[in-house]
Amino acid sequence: MTEEPESTEIPVPLGYDLYGSFVMQRFGRSDPTARKADGRFVKSAASPEGPVTVELSSRERGKVLARAWGPGAAYALARVPAWVGAEDRPEAFVHDSEVLRRLAKAKPGLRLGRSPFPYDLHAALVFQQRVTFAEAAESFRRITLKYGEPAPGPFETVIFPPHDVLRRIPSYEYRRLGVDSKRVTSLLEATRLAPRVLKAADGGLDAARRYLLLIPGTGPWTAELLLGLGFGDADALPLGDVHLPHDVSYALTGEPWGSDERMVELLEPFRPHRFRVLRLISLAGPRRPYLDRGPPR
Repeated sequence: MTEEPESTEIPVPLGYDLYGSFVMQRFGRSDPTARKADGRFVKSAASPEGPVTVELSSRERGKVLARAWGPGAAYALARVPAWVGAEDRPEAFVHDSEVLRRLAKAKPGLRLGRSPFPYDLHAALVFQQRVTFAEAAESFRRITLKYGEPAPGPFETVIFPPHDVLRRIPSYEYRRLGVDSKRVTSLLEATRLAPRVLKAADGGLDAARRYLLLIPGTGPWTAELLLGLGFGDADALPLGDVHLPHDVSYALTGEPWGSDERMVELLEPFRPHRFRVLRLISLAGPRRPYLDRGPPR
């Protein structure tokens, strides 16, 4: 029998976009730790107070209902307001770009939140280094199902394994599950130092950024995406992404190809909201046409 959940309601702006705000909190459609359907987002994870499953739903205008199961319920519910974006300030994003006014109008309910579970996001980003998203998501799925533990609650989700479990997995097993030795090293360092990342973040986003960049295997791309997706940094700017420079260039100028240098130039006028611009382009921007040749050399 499933225990009764703890619950709370969080006020949100009318038109709050749960899907847009949380779509990147799930590692692909096969993520065993999360569910998303019918105006609902479910996430299971470890917390400092024990395993927890959180369900967020926005069926009532102006409110998000949060329900939580497991020993970590109180910990997670206390952090749900920040997770749904209560600390975000999109109204401070002042600019004169007609393109971005149109994108913001298409996604007025987008909020950037601070996750209670940055450990999972950091691990997911490490899995994505130097491979396709589909390959990374499949490795994450297989490792979670084999080495994770069943989560509390009624959703049949699984909790991504902690560092002490990950470090005991043999190297040949990682290879069999699709994770090369370089990413294994990065994963073990990221998960080992996760508590220190949280402590550093208490000193602000710049302190978190400095600490993340000291972790072996966590470079600017991983660190900036984690700051944006996990810590609500509206100005995070991940360099080295395969798609983002082209998407930004096409959305803001119509040019089909971009580069990190061009992306930095185009986003400079939008400080300190560059990550917000990236999310708006990702969610509502024009789709680049298929081109059968690569970018100019």
